[in-house]
Amino acid sequence: MKYHLPEDTRTDWALNETRGFVPNERQKLVIEAVRRATEEAKLFYTKDVYAFSVKLLMPDAETLSKNATKVEGGEVGMDIYYATRYTDARKAFAREDAAAAKLKPMVGMKLGKLRLQNLKSCTGSAITMVAVDAITVDATLGSKRIRLSTDARGIAHMMDLAYELGQRETNFEQFCSGLLTPIGVRPIEPAPNACLNLF
Repeated sequence: MKYHLPEDTRTDWALNETRGFVPNERQKLVIEAVRRATEEAKLFYTKDVYAFSVKLLMPDAETLSKNATKVEGGEVGMDIYYATRYTDARKAFAREDAAAAKLKPMVGMKLGKLRLQNLKSCTGSAITMVAVDAITVDATLGSKRIRLSTDARGIAHMMDLAYELGQRETNFEQFCSGLLTPIGVRPIEPAPNACLNLF
């Protein structure tokens, strides 16, 4: 297939950062160009990824000039940008899936002390809900019960930070390695009076 632009670039890539997005054949050309630019050529900067991808895709002059006066790189640049965001999202999903596979989150799992992004520590933390891309954790912060919305990577980060500060005995990897037997499920406590979203 020869590279060409869609009728509407933004619409064509709608939901490109979601798990359910399935690229079409045209998009796969752009994704492969971006993959080669970032993984094989080890390019990082947007302008470098754009230049490398354009050489592979070989758009004609008319295609290259489309919307070039309004957007840097024009519509081709936007096409490459959306493909890059798709690729980044896939890598993030892979990292999240790997962390979730280690943690094996389940309702009632006790997590111990966690260190939040605001550098406050919470205790008595336990998982109260598990969804595809979200884990709900209830914990105690000072005199309050709070509810955190995060994912397995978020839990890993909070455990590792608490471990580095000497506030818990195990980091995320060690905690997961110690999960040889199922954790007893405890009753879910009443809804807390504060909620934090850690995404």
